Amino acid sequence: IVMFSTDSDDVSPDDLIAAADVFETAVWQHTDSAHILRLDATVDMSVFDNTLDYIYGHIPLFVDSVDYAALDSLLQPAVCRQRMAQNYADLLSPMGVGVQSIILRDPLGLATKTLADLQHFNQFEGYAIYDDRLFSDDYRTLYLFIDSRDGGDASPLNDELTTAIETSLQQVENQCAGVAAECYGVPLIATYNARQIQRDLMVTLNVALLVIVVLVLLTFRRKRTILLLIVPVLYGALFAAACI
Repeated sequence: IVMFSTDSDDVSPDDLIAAADVFETAVWQHTDSAHILRLDATVDMSVFDNTLDYIYGHIPLFVDSVDYAALDSLLQPAVCRQRMAQNYADLLSPMGVGVQSIILRDPLGLATKTLADLQHFNQFEGYAIYDDRLFSDDYRTLYLFIDSRDGGDASPLNDELTTAIETSLQQVENQCAGVAAECYGVPLIATYNARQIQRDLMVTLNVALLVIVVLVLLTFRRKRTILLLIVPVLYGALFAAACI
């Protein structure tokens, strides 16, 4: 998961989208489909359209006698004018793209109560859609998803992908003022753990080699003996480093 967030009121959702576009361009420049199985930068709105088509096509199945009684009040001229004014305001707001299809299907909001009754099936509260992008409900964080082709293992491919993502994130922060870019995920965690183990192992080997050299210098006086003792240790250290 790649997140583009801001705490500044001067950074708009469009600025976050521009930052995501910079990242997407950069990451494809530094890697390719051999590393990335899928990159989802936009939301497939056809899923929502198909769901709405089904609901509006089967409205009688979702309403009861109380709902039918309330429909008369929604058809009053004053209520219609008020509803159309609200539709206009909604279309001009950041959520306009998300509600456009609903307004076109139901400009008077005849099915609004039915849709509200179905909200208890919603398990993804706290998110919003703007310009086919997935945002937090305050429009201060944009989400982008990357699937690694090598899964969540600590592999050379994921190490290269992690490096490409790090470079791309840095490019976003350099080009997009006020935008913080971060990335989380199992492949990155596995890669960071492998890198940390490699660093710790190298430090341990170096310290062990230093201790051995000091002990040998204090114990033996003949230089040839010291050389014969150090060569196997150096060979073992180099062999271990090459196997990492």
